[in-house]
Amino acid sequence: IKGEFESCTKYGRRQEFECTVLFQENDTSEKVAKSKHEYKPCRFTDSDETFRMLQMQLICLMVGLWSVRNVRRHRMSSASLFDQRRMRGNANQG
Repeated sequence: IKGEFESCTKYGRRQEFECTVLFQENDTSEKVAKSKHEYKPCRFTDSDETFRMLQMQLICLMVGLWSVRNVRRHRMSSASLFDQRRMRGNANQG
């Protein structure tokens, strides 16, 4: 396949592209569809992008959980005595 190994030289990664091309035979007017494979260099493949998106979602989840934990801790430490009794009463009931 043309360009299979040359496409790795720039970034060390390649992605395969499949093109469907219509060819016309010389003798007949019939058109034939054939697939053509090409390799092109790319910095990131589709699997790299998926992995990066998953990493970003995990980081956002961790930051969100950490912030919720800190807000609850701050709320407990800055609550008035009345609010503290009310929170303890709700915890004992339910």
